[in-house]
Amino acid sequence: MLPRAYLDQPNAQAVIRQREEESKQRFLAAFSGTCSVLKACRSAHVGRGIHYEWLKTDPDYPARFREAAKRGVQTLVDEAVRRAHEGVSKPVTYKGKIVFVDGRPLYTTEYSDQLLMFLLKAYDPERFKDRSEQTIRMPQSIEDLPEELLDSFIQRFEQLAAAKRARLQAAPAPASEQTVDVKPAEPGE
Repeated sequence: MLPRAYLDQPNAQAVIRQREEESKQRFLAAFSGTCSVLKACRSAHVGRGIHYEWLKTDPDYPARFREAAKRGVQTLVDEAVRRAHEGVSKPVTYKGKIVFVDGRPLYTTEYSDQLLMFLLKAYDPERFKDRSEQTIRMPQSIEDLPEELLDSFIQRFEQLAAAKRARLQAAPAPASEQTVDVKPAEPGE
């Protein structure tokens, strides 16, 4: 919060708006590079609540945020492509210790087949989509159902009706239908 004396200066509101706009720009730039609200808030030195407040109160900010999100998703796609295509270099270990050859650590390159499959599904879904399709044809009317199915329905309905009758017979009568004999207390009891 700024001191009260500062807020009373003639150009204080303009300075505040300028600083807020700079914070928004820092946030959006960081978000487009990380796709993480938390990291963008840390980079812009603002709290998470400020970002959500901007979404509610600034009419231009949501569109700018959506655009930054699109760039952020593209950043993630680029990283996925790099990991799937170029791989990630990791040190070779043996019994928990890094292996050295000629005084230098030995590295291996690991590729992500799973990332590659996700990318193929995203960019060429016709060729690489999951192919689990089911077609269920239901008859248009109850008369079109097979006899066996109708018989099983009737049997199940009869079971449900019998169970309901048994519950009703076992249930106590409602209080309005119950009679209670009250015997007055005898003197001396």
